[in-house]
Amino acid sequence: MTKMPKNRSEAIAAGTKTYMTGKPCILGEISERSTKTKLCLCDKHKEATSANKREYYKEVREHRIAYALSYQTQNKEKARSYRDKYIEKDPVAAKAIARAHYERNRELTIQRSHDWFKNNKEKAKARAKIWASNNREALTAYGRNRKKRIRARTPSWFSELDLFILDEAYTLAVARKQLTGFNWHVDHMIPLYSRTASGLHLGCNIQVIPDYMNLMKQNKMMLTDHFEWMLYVQD
Repeated sequence: MTKMPKNRSEAIAAGTKTYMTGKPCILGEISERSTKTKLCLCDKHKEATSANKREYYKEVREHRIAYALSYQTQNKEKARSYRDKYIEKDPVAAKAIARAHYERNRELTIQRSHDWFKNNKEKAKARAKIWASNNREALTAYGRNRKKRIRARTPSWFSELDLFILDEAYTLAVARKQLTGFNWHVDHMIPLYSRTASGLHLGCNIQVIPDYMNLMKQNKMMLTDHFEWMLYVQD
């Protein structure tokens, strides 16, 4: 068994990452010390170091965020490449980080999504069509499960009025397609199965919107108010 160096000079000569003086550190603990930093590696020192890092991050958080956004704007391809490599390396961790970020910044994320959608209508429409083309199996599976989800979210007070509104909505979707030349979807304003809410299958929760809006929306909590979608209609 290799003998632990007693001081930093011996550790450097031996090429080890730590050494052991046998003397208490300033926090009163006896533990190995880092050859690189000279710091004690006891639990108290680790906790103090973590606390200092957290406080430092709070002080420079806004600056770091601004710098990161500026870098990503000026180096879009490189930033995208780094992000793709990280996701490919550990998709589970990447998904967990993305979900945690969304939960912390939910309102801001939704507002940014609305703003981007409003200012990039053509791009949003193209992306929605590409997604639909590349995910036909997912769309097919969604269609198969749609009736089951609708039954589960149809309340006992579903009435003839609700059925009438639904029939009128589907008729309206066909009429709008003939008038505009593109598809329209019957959409639940509050999605039946969203991460934060579950809407009901009722007439008051129904709207008819362009297909590209519905494909972009999916189960997100957006376009949830009456006629809100009209703010994003292409001129």
